[in-house]
Amino acid sequence: MTSSQATADACKRAAPPRRSLTNKNIVADTNPSIITPTAGPSVHPIYGSIPMGRNGFALECQPVHMLDHWHKKADEICQKFNEPGDKSEEDEALFEMAMIVAWDIFRSALKAKLYNSREVSILLALVARHIDTHTGDDCEVLSVKELASIADKARLLTEPPRPTKVVGALQRGTRLTRSGLLHRYHAFLVNELLSVGLELYGNHKYPLTSIPFEDPVQDVCARRTGRGKSYPFHDQSKLTDRARAVFKKLGIDASSAPRDRVPAKGAKALRAGRGGSR
Repeated sequence: MTSSQATADACKRAAPPRRSLTNKNIVADTNPSIITPTAGPSVHPIYGSIPMGRNGFALECQPVHMLDHWHKKADEICQKFNEPGDKSEEDEALFEMAMIVAWDIFRSALKAKLYNSREVSILLALVARHIDTHTGDDCEVLSVKELASIADKARLLTEPPRPTKVVGALQRGTRLTRSGLLHRYHAFLVNELLSVGLELYGNHKYPLTSIPFEDPVQDVCARRTGRGKSYPFHDQSKLTDRARAVFKKLGIDASSAPRDRVPAKGAKALRAGRGGSR
């Protein structure tokens, strides 16, 4: 049997099954991706030697980086089989197994839970690899619905976080409000993080994407506060006190609003509204 004939036959057996509707509210896969242990100890050519337990494990519950690792191994077998030359029955059996495993992993990866933008990039690399290997095998590699699902995951994990509460006025007249003081404290802390990043890591933006853990810090932040919350909410009731203490030490104004935000009053406001002085 030629490699192209074997590829077509294996694809028909490994192609993702269409989901069958049992009723209006229940959707069941015709072939769930459950990896069950074989009789006796053995080493799988793709999954390797891993503890599966008596009932095996579900691929959909595995982290996407492990799915990507297994998919690479399955893809290598498929690519090697497609190289020119005669193939033995053992090669064909291994290729057929790799095709089925690749499709199982691919389906499971599309349903896997993603937690950060890096895992989105891993999923996209897996999808691109699968499409490159299996396009032309007379199979529907990726449906519009699945593509939309990937795009939705990417959007949720890469869009910037947004405030979930109303911040309130930052000033009243020429004086900062509590929100204004914390906003200024935020501005200082971000600049401090950028400075630490450049000095310590050589990349000023790195501290904005990483949360280090140090025991002396954790011990203080883990203490119970008056509001009944512990780490990472380090005594929110004293945030303004800490901000004023830091500003006092550094000589930063902790009470006056920025001059460009102070509203004009009286005659100045009147002249400004009329386009200038007479």
